Amino acid sequence: MSVDNINFNRNLIIGEFIKEGKFRFSGTVKVNNKIEDCYIASNCKLGQLINLNGEEVWLKSIKKKSKFKYMLYAVKKERGPILLELQAINVIIGDYLRRQRKFENLKGEISYEKTLGNGYRADLYISSQDIIIEGKTILSEDKVASYPNVKMERVIAQLQKIKLLLEEGHNVYYWFVSLNPLCNRLFLNEESNDFIELITVCRKMGMKIVFSTLKYDIEKGFYINRSCLL
Repeated sequence: MSVDNINFNRNLIIGEFIKEGKFRFSGTVKVNNKIEDCYIASNCKLGQLINLNGEEVWLKSIKKKSKFKYMLYAVKKERGPILLELQAINVIIGDYLRRQRKFENLKGEISYEKTLGNGYRADLYISSQDIIIEGKTILSEDKVASYPNVKMERVIAQLQKIKLLLEEGHNVYYWFVSLNPLCNRLFLNEESNDFIELITVCRKMGMKIVFSTLKYDIEKGFYINRSCLL
């Protein structure tokens, strides 16, 4: 997969978000005064994290055969748009790695959704340096966000697998990306002792944690504007 495979900023359709569906991955929007179903690329209900109802949203037409006519791309907020096509984040990280100079060790050919020998599927993998990058999206309207804020069990199970990867000698980057350009601080949720203990152990074993924020440009679409090691 390359960044050219995802069209970030062309042929966007303006609509109004009505509500999320009863089940995951679905919602209702109004386009040209017509109510339509739309696909939402998220494993959790976005309404738990951000207010969408009644907001202007940007949509993509779904060309292939589907029960959905549109896919939710972004929501327009007062201070700028927020990306909601969560599946695009790995490509955005990959694009950043190709053009950035801050992390010189993260150079090399990138594979996306690479399944390794132990069955673990890495979001991004740089084979020349055996680097695994696990992308994590942060969705919040606040300037300060916490992680994780939903599905703690799933996060812990994944960290347990990452711990095994570190024991095998792999290099791992746990990469947070804030979808809201105004969110510039991240706190790790201390409500779960298991989560804090696991992520602390993984860091001691060499796992790097990166925090990035997105910016929107009418020509380039969404891209990583700044990054730092935590």
